[in-house]
Amino acid sequence: MNILLTFTYDVALKHWYKSGVIYRELAFYKTLIQRNNDITFLTYGNRSDLKYSKLLGDIKVIPTYEFIKSKKNFIKFLRSLLIIFKLKDIFKNIHLIKTNQVEGCWIAIFAKIFYRKKILIRGGYDWLRNYIDLYKIQRNKNYITYLFRYFKIYMLEYVALKLADQIIYTSDSDIKFIIKTFKLKKKDKHILFIGKLYSVKNLLNLVKAFKDLNVFHLDIVGVGSDEINLKRKIKEFGINVNFLGIIPNNKLPELINQYEIFILPSFYEGNPKVLLEAMSCGVACVGTNVRGINNILKHKVNGYLCNTDSKSIKNAIINLYNDKKLIKKLENNARDFIVKNCSLNLIVDKELSLYKKILKN
Repeated sequence: MNILLTFTYDVALKHWYKSGVIYRELAFYKTLIQRNNDITFLTYGNRSDLKYSKLLGDIKVIPTYEFIKSKKNFIKFLRSLLIIFKLKDIFKNIHLIKTNQVEGCWIAIFAKIFYRKKILIRGGYDWLRNYIDLYKIQRNKNYITYLFRYFKIYMLEYVALKLADQIIYTSDSDIKFIIKTFKLKKKDKHILFIGKLYSVKNLLNLVKAFKDLNVFHLDIVGVGSDEINLKRKIKEFGINVNFLGIIPNNKLPELINQYEIFILPSFYEGNPKVLLEAMSCGVACVGTNVRGINNILKHKVNGYLCNTDSKSIKNAIINLYNDKKLIKKLENNARDFIVKNCSLNLIVDKELSLYKKILKN
């Protein structure tokens, strides 16, 4: 797989080197290369970026400013918009384009529009939110200039998020900001379950719990041998349940982020990847107090534990939904747990899998 990383606008390898982050950043992409992928960096540097070749190993570098001959910021910006045409032979052979930050996303946007490339919009921080915070500190700036730049950033980020095949933000608070700012709404009073519809998942007790949760909706992703029986019980109970069928794995983060609460009511689990996925999305998770779940979720710390019976499940959903402060705490701590407890290899495996699934669509 050929993967192109576009650097943050006006950032070169020398900036990574001087700030001391270059070894940390390179470790991730060198691991991707070990998994039989080709990596190319599109930097905003000149020929001097090539002097870091010994550090880069097999990572290729395209220093954009070798092709943009101007010292005027406006001209550099305009020419950066057209770089995909200047380097069209390179872009046509790329499978996936990833942004290092949202700032500079226009290259990915144009590649998506003109070459139909798959794009992954990644942000270590939110560009628009960062600009707003900066203006609050530097209030001496001209307000008209601020509004003009705000509108430009808003539109670029809006288009990038809408066109993205996948989005990665490292901050839970930034995720909430873009959901609110760009109207990426969460579903109110909808509870999400993802998994195979087998008896071990304890779905009968889950649907029983919704007999007394009339204002709530249960959305189920998955198929399995218990589906017919579950639908019969749901009709008998007269409850609000939506069967969403099978959702491709690469679409699950996008789906999960639409929900406030995720639930896994199993009788037991091994290493429930879907629970880890939900936690990584910064969603408050309810799980039963059984092996495979209680070693991941700590009650009212990074998740909410309950017993396997329907009454306990019902009370857990009600208690958590009515405690917005606890939801916020669990969202933040769930995300922190994933960040702190995932090894580099695990992160690489997950993201590489994400790349492959994006390209299959």
